[in-house]
Amino acid sequence: MFAGSFNQMHFGEVARLLSSSKQSGVLIIIDQETNHLLASVYFHGGQLVHATADQQSGLDALNQICHMGQASFSFENDVSPPEQSLITYPTERLLEKVHKEVIVNGAFQAALPLPADIPVYQPGKSMMGLQASPDELALLIQCKGQSTINQIAAQMNLNVEDVCRTLGKFQHVGMIKTGENHTTESVEAAQDISESDPSAPNQLPQATQSTTNQPARYWRGKRIS
Repeated sequence: MFAGSFNQMHFGEVARLLSSSKQSGVLIIIDQETNHLLASVYFHGGQLVHATADQQSGLDALNQICHMGQASFSFENDVSPPEQSLITYPTERLLEKVHKEVIVNGAFQAALPLPADIPVYQPGKSMMGLQASPDELALLIQCKGQSTINQIAAQMNLNVEDVCRTLGKFQHVGMIKTGENHTTESVEAAQDISESDPSAPNQLPQATQSTTNQPARYWRGKRIS
């Protein structure tokens, strides 16, 4: 039986092997901890024809599978799909999309900070198209290089895993750095930003403009104009 875990071979590689060897059947994906069914991916003659994950199907299900980490898989031959939600999409294009999504997700997972890490905001970095809610942005104010993620989560009454994932997004684009130690300059820069508006500590800092509308300039985290 063709079986294993995503620790040995990621989903993109598994799907490509089944496709290139012209398999027909269903790839069953199971949670390694709970042994519950997570997803099913159906092949017919090597073509991706259907996928389900939780309440999703088709492309949404494939995307969800790409983000599954601790999971095991097994392939059952000659199992017909209940429907063909992916039949209109070229399998090669689907495999390319899956492979890219798995690699991107792997890079993001590698950027996730640990609960014991101490995050510090990096001024001047761009969001680079990152989508974030106001509540997620409010976490940046707490990244002063003084508290661990565990402490920040407790102070804001948030789940520590959710905080790690949110700060992981910011760390992935360089907006924060994490570790056990930070330089004096980076800590002072974060403190300057958090103190720019003492009356509104939970709002994102905004740069102050001069009377000539010139952009603010900084050196080692200190405003010089």
